[in-house]
Amino acid sequence: MQNHRLKRAALLSGLSLLSALSLLFIAPADAAGAGNGAAAPGASPGGEARTAVPRDPARQALIKRVLTAAGLPEQMQEMQRSVQEGFVASLGRRLGGTPTPEARARLEKMGAAVGTAFRAEDFVERAVTVLHEDYSEARLRAALAALETPLIKRMTEVEKQHTDTAAMMAFAGRLRTEPLPPARAALLARIDEASGASELNARVVTNTGRLVIHANPGIGAAQAETAVAELEAHHADILKRARAQTALQFAYTYRDVSDADLAAYASAGEAENLRWFNQKLALALGRQFDAGTAKMVNAFRNILRPGGAAAAS
Repeated sequence: MQNHRLKRAALLSGLSLLSALSLLFIAPADAAGAGNGAAAPGASPGGEARTAVPRDPARQALIKRVLTAAGLPEQMQEMQRSVQEGFVASLGRRLGGTPTPEARARLEKMGAAVGTAFRAEDFVERAVTVLHEDYSEARLRAALAALETPLIKRMTEVEKQHTDTAAMMAFAGRLRTEPLPPARAALLARIDEASGASELNARVVTNTGRLVIHANPGIGAAQAETAVAELEAHHADILKRARAQTALQFAYTYRDVSDADLAAYASAGEAENLRWFNQKLALALGRQFDAGTAKMVNAFRNILRPGGAAAAS
């Protein structure tokens, strides 16, 4: 069940990040770009300094084999593409049908900055680093054995499918009149709990909100601290929304999976070694989302400053 966490949690977190970023675009571009591009307070929550762990070739090979079996490289490529395209589409709608040449130039450069900030290979490398930090050959081999079972291979193929947003929204509309049976909803909740998807999603939304608050030049330091405190006070609400979002995503992703397979998948994810692996991946994804968001916010500050669209050409 770890795969589902990889693609789905990362994709959910990346897309929820877009809504938090809307704070940056409330003011006109020139006003929003008044900052000088310097790092904002607390702008690197995922970039903490760490002592490098030596990369033993045998350990490296096993880690990469497990991550490949999990489908992480492919799923992170999908995440990068979806986050970048989703951002461009979301901001494009805010700009309207006929943006000025300068606004269009800024949009193109901001879209490129999103792709650079959330590169698939950076997420994979972060996962390798985290698994080196707390290396366990026994746990990794046990996780690999689970990932190579027919059940999880089937589920991996399901999770690799591209999510059609329009189709998922239509599916959500049907759920409003025909809710899932309680037993099936409970199975999806077990998968969420074992994978940590909602917790990761909530963490990304909160950390992104914190970065955006500090990056907004219209907010003073004292106001920023007050806003951050208020944001953190709403953690329970953010997590509740994340769980609802995850439930919808999972209901759509696994819509053609039988209850029996879903139950077996949930049990596999709750087993000790896959749960350990999931926790390490959640840690890696969270750190990289934080680092990528800090990088993106600083890039946006440069692009949005007066003349930034031309300067970034």
